[in-house]
Amino acid sequence: MKIITEHKMPLIKIFVLDKIRGESMSVTDIKIEKDTLKLKEMYYKELRDKVYKNYVFEFEDRIISKFWATIKKDDNKCIIEYITDKKYRGKGLATLGLRILCEKIFSDLSIKTIELKIDNGNIASEKVAKNNNFEKGEENIYYKINPNFKINIDKKMILEKESVNLELVYI
Repeated sequence: MKIITEHKMPLIKIFVLDKIRGESMSVTDIKIEKDTLKLKEMYYKELRDKVYKNYVFEFEDRIISKFWATIKKDDNKCIIEYITDKKYRGKGLATLGLRILCEKIFSDLSIKTIELKIDNGNIASEKVAKNNNFEKGEENIYYKINPNFKINIDKKMILEKESVNLELVYI
């Protein structure tokens, strides 16, 4: 089995190491390499201050996960919701799909945060969020800050501290 990508995104190759028995697979049956994944953008619509994008994650020519991304331009944030086919849950595929989607979204430097809406008690989705370094915020909301944005904030704080020190020296 193989996952390819469109739109020149990073790919995630998934190969079967052992024979798949029946309809179930275990994590030991597949090997996931970070530089692969067939994540297709299926829908794009722009309305006023929002951009709506839908992605699918395909496995053996079958859609196994869907991701809905709503980009709020005015707030410089993206809200993601997703679902994975029951047969493919617990295999790390949602974690992998979310990781790649976050990289793609954060490549747009104007996006400062990504939020996930997770239903109360959805332990699997909470685990996916934590595995992708999301932090729990308000009720049902997990968030992740764009690492590039955070670096810029840290640099700005350092520069501001240096300029304050310089002003004190000259007074």
